[in-house]
Amino acid sequence: MVPTILFPLRAYALLRVNAEKYIMEKNVGGFDRTWRLVGGALLAIIGVAALVGVVSIGTIVPALLVVLGVVFFATGVLQKCVLNRLVGLDTYRGEEAETDRMDEVSADRPS
Repeated sequence: MVPTILFPLRAYALLRVNAEKYIMEKNVGGFDRTWRLVGGALLAIIGVAALVGVVSIGTIVPALLVVLGVVFFATGVLQKCVLNRLVGLDTYRGEEAETDRMDEVSADRPS
């Protein structure tokens, strides 16, 4: 007989194993990430400025600018993009790429 305290732990372990199949890997990095962070912030700021009335370009366009800006900024921060995944685009260099580069630099350096 298994104590009842272990049932939540077992359920958590099963959820974690099943969730790992659906966790998306990072696929946004380098220039793509920089563009998303800067461009997304700019789009959101312009959209908010237009909604407040600083710039007059209607109502729908500023709302779309805010939404797009937030989405671009969020994908830059999280480094995960569903569209990149669907298209098969991966601009993220993983830790192994950085480690390999560091090994090359240290191998070139005289002792």
